[in-house]
Amino acid sequence: MGASMEIINKDTAINPLEMNGKNIYVISDLHAGDGSYRDNFYYFKNKDKLIQCIDHIRNEDPESIWIILGDFLEFWQATVGDVIIQNEAFLDYLADTGAYYVVGNHDNDLTAFINTNHLNHRFFSKMGTGFILERDNKRIMIVHGHETDPFNMNTQPGKGRMLAIFAGLFEDKNKSPILEKDVTVESALTSIGEVLLSIFSWIVSKFKKLTIPDSLKKGAGATPSQNPNLLEQHIKEFEKLKNNDEFTHLICGHTHKAGIYPSKDNSWYYNTGCWAMKDNSFVKISKEGNISVFDWVEDQAVENNKVVMSN
Repeated sequence: MGASMEIINKDTAINPLEMNGKNIYVISDLHAGDGSYRDNFYYFKNKDKLIQCIDHIRNEDPESIWIILGDFLEFWQATVGDVIIQNEAFLDYLADTGAYYVVGNHDNDLTAFINTNHLNHRFFSKMGTGFILERDNKRIMIVHGHETDPFNMNTQPGKGRMLAIFAGLFEDKNKSPILEKDVTVESALTSIGEVLLSIFSWIVSKFKKLTIPDSLKKGAGATPSQNPNLLEQHIKEFEKLKNNDEFTHLICGHTHKAGIYPSKDNSWYYNTGCWAMKDNSFVKISKEGNISVFDWVEDQAVENNKVVMSN
């Protein structure tokens, strides 16, 4: 089997057969943290917006299925305990909706707890890895989006996590995760972080018994949300899997760029966007198998047909 089978055939508590005959709504990249200046979800008051969105849709569609597709919890900039305690009431709310939870790269500290009883909260009973959903002759791969990235696909901390730690220190000092013109501190520090890590790598190389880890080499380890130049690489890696007949359609997050690819009339790639900035989005998979991207704008869903990357 191809690489996608390695992505989805891990232990998981997610059974796609339970979703048959129901509309599915997919959100990702909340990056809910500890409530500090490092916490974008808290800073933009997106929890209230998301609850409003979910309640609105559930009132119209009581049997709707909700999937949180990775990077729900932000462990790159805060401790696991602080984040879970900060979001405990929100976890209760999501558990009441019956939501499923696919682990991403910012919350992959929880991967080892899949299918265990170590996390004593009912929300985590439906936590797992990516999976394939079959609907209307489509084989829809549903994954966070970091799974094809060799520097972010496992639980080993890499450069992306290091850059997030650097950003957290500046966010504390800035008293906000945002600089002027809605530029995030983390994205602004990407180039600086490259320089700092290059200096560190040079120092490491001077020790005879140490070599530079791949995760610290220039251009390796940052995520598309930190470095938009990696977006093309992200899409092309999944396109290779599609061309290998691993799936027909893909739903993912990771990049924070909501939209479709390659075109409105011929899309196979659908990105959920994020709930960590001012613009909030989600993907809907209808009972009939139709897939659409929506933005949540002024208390209503607005279809988003933006092509995320030019051909």
